[in-house]
Amino acid sequence: MYFLDKIKFVLLLLLTVILSALILKIFVVDAVRVPSPSMEPILYEGDFVLINKLIYGHELIRTLPFLKSVFPNDYLPVFKKVGRGDVILFQFPGNFNNETAQKKYLKRCLGVAGDTIRFVDGSVFINNAFKFSFRSKIINQNEIIIPRRGDKIILSTSNISDWESIIKSEGHSLKIEGEVILIDGKETKEYTIEKNYLYVVGDNNENSYDSRNWGFLPEENVIGKAILIYWSIGHKYETETSMPFFSKIRWDRILTLVK
Repeated sequence: MYFLDKIKFVLLLLLTVILSALILKIFVVDAVRVPSPSMEPILYEGDFVLINKLIYGHELIRTLPFLKSVFPNDYLPVFKKVGRGDVILFQFPGNFNNETAQKKYLKRCLGVAGDTIRFVDGSVFINNAFKFSFRSKIINQNEIIIPRRGDKIILSTSNISDWESIIKSEGHSLKIEGEVILIDGKETKEYTIEKNYLYVVGDNNENSYDSRNWGFLPEENVIGKAILIYWSIGHKYETETSMPFFSKIRWDRILTLVK
């Protein structure tokens, strides 16, 4: 009898540990490997990073859909909103039948919903305040206003291409017949933005696939915030079998906070 009780205790303990690990993985924290040099020098290819999935609340709503009816704005007021400068993990905002769209990206949030961004001679200005210099010369020089929920956009055939991807991503059909714009089959000259958006870039901006290439990121696509490098291996040596294992490790990067 004692032996059976001991077996039950061990099985219950194992089950508790497994369930706790699953809950942590799904709701609280995740771990990802940095797959590219787009965030250097903050994150190097081969770094392993812990992600705080709970901090913004978006992943909680995505995992527990019933919360969406309680918080229709996809934001839990007890958590913080994505801030300028945060290094975030997010789901690529594309056609989810596309292989690229299945990927998760790590980038820095440059601007949040409602911000105005200007690139002038390699310098970045957010809401008319200088932030930092941009190394990349291949960059959109126009003023960028990040869409915010509730913004009303006056539509015309000359600017509809700028808003087509957002309108469609928010679940609407779009058709143009001559000078007439049809949204969900109805003629319209105005569109109200339904979601909040972010503008994200890689710190290694000469070698980064980001908002400059594919546009705005829906805030609801954010999975979490990068907080800590817990492990790091030089990516050039990961498949090198003749090299001693401990020589591949970048010891100076382990337990480094992501800023």
